[in-house]
Amino acid sequence: MAVDLKKLELNTPSFLYDGRVFKRSAEAVVSAARNAGCGLIYSMKPLTLYPMLQKIGYYVEGYSVSSVFEARLAEEVKTPAQTIHFTSPRLVENEITELLETCDYINMNSLSHWKRFRDAFAGKVQCGLRINPELSFVAEKKYDPCRTFSKLGTPLETVKIALEDEPGLFDGLDGIHIHSNSEADNFAQFRRTIEKIENHIPELLERCRWIGPGGGYLFDDPKNLEDFNTSIHRLRTDYDLDVFIEPGFTFVNRAGSLITSVIDIFDQNGKTVVVVDATVNHLPEVLEFEYEPDIAGYTKTGEYEYLINGCSCLAGDVFGEYRFMEPIDFGSRLQIENIGAYSLVKAHRFNGINLPDVWYLAENGELELMKRFTFEEYASCNGVIECLP
Repeated sequence: MAVDLKKLELNTPSFLYDGRVFKRSAEAVVSAARNAGCGLIYSMKPLTLYPMLQKIGYYVEGYSVSSVFEARLAEEVKTPAQTIHFTSPRLVENEITELLETCDYINMNSLSHWKRFRDAFAGKVQCGLRINPELSFVAEKKYDPCRTFSKLGTPLETVKIALEDEPGLFDGLDGIHIHSNSEADNFAQFRRTIEKIENHIPELLERCRWIGPGGGYLFDDPKNLEDFNTSIHRLRTDYDLDVFIEPGFTFVNRAGSLITSVIDIFDQNGKTVVVVDATVNHLPEVLEFEYEPDIAGYTKTGEYEYLINGCSCLAGDVFGEYRFMEPIDFGSRLQIENIGAYSLVKAHRFNGINLPDVWYLAENGELELMKRFTFEEYASCNGVIECLP
């Protein structure tokens, strides 16, 4: 949602989380989970900013984490009634004690992890196994958890064979975790995933207490949820399973913007080049996905066309080409929209360019400064803070 940048008294560049948009997104997810009769936990991967976690915590029953640091942060922000669920390929001996101290559910990523660590976790936490349903829906293979040779979860066919050959192998298994999609709104894909699990390993579903179908789906349109609702209902009634979903992206992405100012503008080989005081290093997924992010006011029919660049020394620090109905000039402010997920957690300080401030725009219009990064943090990250005079 575009905001009136003239009325916002903040420096640029700044990340801005709009409370109005965040509330709508959160309420849509809560409504979907409640109507389906499943639990709701927040996947921390897209955004781990402490004040935002506190706001998200109002809507969820727990947090999904993938590392000891995420687990520690979840422990800091959670209420006594909320739970922490760990799922990661990184499961190492020297972190077991801390995981047991912080987590309520631990999903092992492979059969080898299950055989190696189940005794350490049994009776102390809820023990799960991540299963890869071997159904690919994500076009970009580097983001497809079910790609060929994927490290993410035990292949479904492998689990089926293990059940037939060694049924006692899964004694002590409390539940299974699945995650097979990314930023999808096609819940027919969700239904196909659940149906494949049911068709291949119904006996394991009958032995388990819970299932976590993961995240990767958007819940913006309540009219699009029939396949989701019927699949969750079947898991709950046919197998008597507790079900909890763990979305992350859909909670925060639309609420986040990057506000940036024009610091240079000139002609270059027939194009008008604009340089802003932010950089794609503040939005690394622009480079990873090779896409042009949304900018408020952009229109395909605009009279004024600009090649908008970031301010680092990286030649490829380019946001893209955009057209606007009105001209932009030195000092003009731009709002790069829909970047609330996977931006701050991946942003870095290449060239020593500081990270943007982080602000929260409350529903009443008040601005709250959540985080301002310092030189001391930059120097510390580069291992030289102790050398400073």
